[in-house]
Amino acid sequence: MGRLLPLTDEAMPDASAVSADTTRRTGRWGEIEVTPFWLEPPDLAASQFSVPDQRPVWRLPGENRASVTALLQRAGLGPEVIAAFLAPGTFFEEQGGIAILPSLAQLYAMGLPARQVIYERLGQLPGNPYHEFPLMSAAATTSWLAGLELSAEQRHAFVKLLWRRGALLAFSDPSALVQLASSSREIAEVTRLFGRTSAVRIRVGRGSDAAAFLDYWSAGGRNREALPLLRSLAEGRLDGAVDISLLLPPLCRERLYTHPALGDAIGGQLPDCNWTTLSFFAATPRRFLMDPKAAGLQFEQNYENIPALSALGDVACFVNHSGGIEHSCVHIVDDVVFTKNGVSPLAPWVLQRFVETAAFYGERLGNTVKFFRPKATPPGR
Repeated sequence: MGRLLPLTDEAMPDASAVSADTTRRTGRWGEIEVTPFWLEPPDLAASQFSVPDQRPVWRLPGENRASVTALLQRAGLGPEVIAAFLAPGTFFEEQGGIAILPSLAQLYAMGLPARQVIYERLGQLPGNPYHEFPLMSAAATTSWLAGLELSAEQRHAFVKLLWRRGALLAFSDPSALVQLASSSREIAEVTRLFGRTSAVRIRVGRGSDAAAFLDYWSAGGRNREALPLLRSLAEGRLDGAVDISLLLPPLCRERLYTHPALGDAIGGQLPDCNWTTLSFFAATPRRFLMDPKAAGLQFEQNYENIPALSALGDVACFVNHSGGIEHSCVHIVDDVVFTKNGVSPLAPWVLQRFVETAAFYGERLGNTVKFFRPKATPPGR
C-alpha cells in the first residue's frame, strides 16, 4: 500500500473548492467522516515514473502559426506577449504541427485566465500528458506539497502556476519545477509529487436510523459478506465508527488504496476501470472483463439506467460520442466513488470525490455521464 499523506496545511490562493479538512455528513447511510489525503505509490511503481524534461513544451499537432496566434489571442494575451511566444527559439514548426517552448518568465506572466484557456486546449491534443492529466484535487491547500523536500523557489512556482479545471485546482508544469531544482533530490521530489493520487478515507457510524443504515449498506443482499458487521453496528453491539473498507465487498476491501502489481496483468494488460466496476460485487473477480467488448456487453445486459447515483453499487459511466465507455466508477456513499483512473501501475484503486473523477473524464473530453444500477439478479452471484 502507498503512503497516506494528510491534507492539513495552509490554504492556496484563489481556492474555493472542497475543504481539505475532515467533513461529516449524515444520511440514510448513517454518519460518515470523510478525510482527504494524498496516496503515493510504492517505490517499485514510482521508479517507473519518468523524470519530466527541464524545459516546458507545448505540442500543438495539426496547428499552424495562424491558429496558434488565434489561441493566444483567445486567451487574452497582448500583442507583445504573443510576439514573444512566436519568436525564434520559442516557436518551432514541426512536421505535422507546432511546438512552443515557453520560458519560466513567460509562464509566470500569463496569468490564471490565459493559462486556463491554453492548458485546456493543450489537454485536448496528443503529446501533452501533464495538461491532459494534470495533478488535481478538490482540496484547496498547499499540503499538496506536504512532506516533499522542494526548495522555496519550487514551492513558489507551484502556487504561481496553478490553474482551474472546473471546480478543481490543477498543476501541469513539473518541467518548471525540474528547471528550478538545485539538486538531484529536488528533481526526484518532483516525480514523487506527480506520482500522488488524491483520495479520501471514510469512517462510518450507524446514525439514528438503524434500519435505513442496514438497508443501505447491505445493497439489496449483494453485499452479503459485510452483513455480520453491519448488523453489529445497526443493532448497537458495536459502538462508534468503523473504517468504511470493513463494510465493502471483497474486491474493494482487498484492492482499496493499493496499486496494481505486475502479477495482476493478463496478456500484458493490467486491470482497468471497467474490470473494477463490473467486479465490484463479484465473489471472484472475472479476468475476461479486461476485454473492452466483454465489459461493454456486461453493462448492456446486466445494468439498467437510473437518473442519478444514490445507492451503494450504482455506476457512473463516461460515454464518448461513439457510445464507447471512456471510464466507469462505482458509487459508494454521498459524493464518493470507488475508482481506478487508468491502467498504469501508478493508478491505484481509491475512494475519491466524484467531482475529481469527473474532472478527468467528463465534459472537457466531450463525454457525457450516464448512471446505471445492477439489475435485480446480481451478475456473478
